Amino acid sequence: MGDKPIWEQIGSSFVQHYYQLFDADRTQLGAIYIDASCLTWEGQQFQGKAAIVEKLTSLPFQKIQHSITAQDHQPTPDSCILSMVVGQLKSSLSWLSKECSLLALLSLELAEKHGCGLCVLRAVWQICGSPQSVIFEVINAELIVNN
Repeated sequence: MGDKPIWEQIGSSFVQHYYQLFDADRTQLGAIYIDASCLTWEGQQFQGKAAIVEKLTSLPFQKIQHSITAQDHQPTPDSCILSMVVGQLKSSLSWLSKECSLLALLSLELAEKHGCGLCVLRAVWQICGSPQSVIFEVINAELIVNN
């Protein structure tokens, strides 16, 4: 990891930390969002730490695991890091697996001001291959398809 530029090291560490929290206990994600943060989840917009954590903790799946396929990170002129992550979202139902992507803008400067190690300023999530008109809810190991 030492041969990589610092923004790659920070971005990779962020991805590992973010997905560990997302998969284990999404309530803990509140530590990396601030009131100025914005999240777009499948076209729905949320602003502020409380609204973002509420959305992430209200997702219909309880047990989830991410498998990261690729990640890229770039520094921005305003001392932020832009991270793009692509992977698979796997539920406890082994046959329910979807491609997903996350685009995140990370701010080290705002993290210092707010007393956290890293701050997600902007995040855009997409679950690929699922039509917008179909909502999948995983409840007690059953799949319910609502149109």
